[in-house]
Amino acid sequence: MDENPKYNVPKNRLDIGIEILTFAILIGTWSIVIYLYNHLTDKIPIHFSLSGVPDNFASKKSIFGLLITQLFLIIGMFYLNKIPHTFNYPKSLNENNYKSHYTITTRMKRWLNLGLSLLFSSITIQILSYGLQWEFGKNIPIGILTIICLGGPLIWFLIQVKKIK
Repeated sequence: MDENPKYNVPKNRLDIGIEILTFAILIGTWSIVIYLYNHLTDKIPIHFSLSGVPDNFASKKSIFGLLITQLFLIIGMFYLNKIPHTFNYPKSLNENNYKSHYTITTRMKRWLNLGLSLLFSSITIQILSYGLQWEFGKNIPIGILTIICLGGPLIWFLIQVKKIK
């Protein structure tokens, strides 16, 4: 096949649930920040050391940069998932396997999108905790969360792709 065929991958209930949860986390994160913004200290942490201690600070307005990045990533991944024929695949596609590849790849991207949403929300909660001088949320293990949220779907994807003939 010279060009990958277009195919609208059907979504099952799990796929729909993942997308709803992803956007619920996104909307919830924005809502919490907007609600608590006026209570933040003027300076909030924008970077944390490996041990989770803030080591760089900026204006509280900078939290919106994180939220805007989250918004564009989540929406971008959502729309990118609608065009699986444009993706690169680890195996050659043919008439017998392209639907399986598209299905696995779009599912992996949904899980990655959920992981990104969780990761950005966790970072936002950690920043809010310091900006509000709360103890809750200050010790979120962002490094471990990153490995699980982003590495997990990728490992699952590679295992699934190996099963395709």
